Amino acid sequence: MKKLCVFFLASIFISDSGLADAQQISINEALNALSLTGQAEFNFLFWKVYEAELYSTTGEYQHFEKLPFVLKLTYKKNFTQQQLLQETQKQLIQIGVEGSETQSWLDRLSNIYPAVESEDALLLYVDSGGASNFYLNEEYLGSIEDVLFSKQFSAIWLARNDRYADFSRKLTGK
Repeated sequence: MKKLCVFFLASIFISDSGLADAQQISINEALNALSLTGQAEFNFLFWKVYEAELYSTTGEYQHFEKLPFVLKLTYKKNFTQQQLLQETQKQLIQIGVEGSETQSWLDRLSNIYPAVESEDALLLYVDSGGASNFYLNEEYLGSIEDVLFSKQFSAIWLARNDRYADFSRKLTGK
C-alpha cells in the first residue's frame, strides 16, 4: 500500500510538471492553429488605447462555447502594471463580478501582469481546458488554471452588453 501511495504521488507530480510545459507552448503555434475571428480598436476619448484581435478554432465565436481561443491586445500607450490591475478590477466590477474571489484573481494577476509599452502585445490564450495563459510579445508570463476566472476575465472584452457592446461585437465577428 505504501508503494502504491508513493507511485500515485509521483505520478501526480510528473503529470503536473508536464502540464506546466504544455502551457508554455509557443504562442505562435497556438495562433497558427486558430483563425482570425474579429478585430476592434479601443479608444478613450481621442486616444487610441489598444488594438484587439480574437482568434478561435472555427473563425466564429460564442463566449466560452468552443476552446481554445486567443485574445491579443496591442497597446498604443504605456501602462504600468498597477494601472492594468486597477483597470481590470474596474472592468470586472462593471460586468458584475465582485467579491473575495475577484481580489484573489487580482492578486494572482499581480504575479503575471507586466507593465506594457506602446506596441507591446499582451496575449491571453485560453486553452482547451479553460486555463488562462498569458504572454507578452510571445514570451510566456504565467497561467491561472481556473475556468471561472477565464470565463469572467475574457468577458471584459468578449461578452459585453453595456456601452462597450459594439467593441465586443466587432471583436467576436458579430
